[in-house]
Amino acid sequence: MPTTFTVCLRNFADLLQSKAAGVSDFLAGKLCASGLSDEALEQVLALTLGIRDTRSATMTLFREAGVSHVMALSGLHLTVFCLFLALFVYPVRRVMGPFWLRLAMMLLVVALVWGYVLVAGCPMSMVRAAAMFSVAIAGALFYWRMTLLQVWTLAVMLILTLSPRSLTDVGFQLSSMATLGIATFGALKSRWEGNVLWMWLRIGFWCQVFTLPLVAHYFGTFVPHAVFTSLFVSSYTTVVLLFCFALLAALLAGFTPLSSFLALSISGLLDFQTMLLKHVTAVVSPVSGLRFSWWCVFLYYASLASLYLYLYAGERERGRHVNASEELTERPDPLQP
Repeated sequence: MPTTFTVCLRNFADLLQSKAAGVSDFLAGKLCASGLSDEALEQVLALTLGIRDTRSATMTLFREAGVSHVMALSGLHLTVFCLFLALFVYPVRRVMGPFWLRLAMMLLVVALVWGYVLVAGCPMSMVRAAAMFSVAIAGALFYWRMTLLQVWTLAVMLILTLSPRSLTDVGFQLSSMATLGIATFGALKSRWEGNVLWMWLRIGFWCQVFTLPLVAHYFGTFVPHAVFTSLFVSSYTTVVLLFCFALLAALLAGFTPLSSFLALSISGLLDFQTMLLKHVTAVVSPVSGLRFSWWCVFLYYASLASLYLYLYAGERERGRHVNASEELTERPDPLQP
């Protein structure tokens, strides 16, 4: 028998979902009346509110180009949303001194992030990203030094503890493994450390490597140029998303000239991206019929884990040698006066 507390919690969750659905419909109506072109409107609704038709020609184009993950709300979209919030939070941050004021500001940002997740329909890929953001904010508040891998581990453990069924969600699996690739292999040091282009290439490469077996298992496809296409589309979408959030803010504030300009700019940017993707898919087609069994998926990830442990152990060994040589260099010579 469910307890009174459980019933109240479910009723509150249903109320939140209904209110969030109402906000989503209201924002979608604003976007529909903003003057966006039909193709741009379809992409903007998918990029901002998660409203999309997976069978449409646009979604099929993104799937054939190997960048369909851009149209599924995840960490990329939440990161851009946080960047947009930072434009308003950062000026206030300079005058924030007391602990309670920092706490209030961080709680407000976390509440806005989770509010956006609710409005977007709570896709598990976005819930994972919001959980990681909340853990990172808690660590920053109490000055805990955590690596991305530690933040990922705490967030995933928290989600699976509260909702074990999330483990079977395809979006949660794909986004979690992509982030794990960034937190493990993507965090290893390289000789080109500090190069922005190399950083983006490395992140895109390991995201593709870590999601390849799951994509092959569920969808049976492989796109050879996905790493490079994803690098361009992810960077391009970051700019487009900033314009989209600015458009929503202008529509809500009633700035008609600004919203008209932003709608025209977004339509042009997305039409240009669609044209490029059509040219790419016309040259290189995805490889179909590549279906992995669960045993193949397990062996694939076991091999990656073994490779990471080997590389990580080598990196730590090199770090110890460097520290030992620095200590010998800084140690004074006892024979010198």
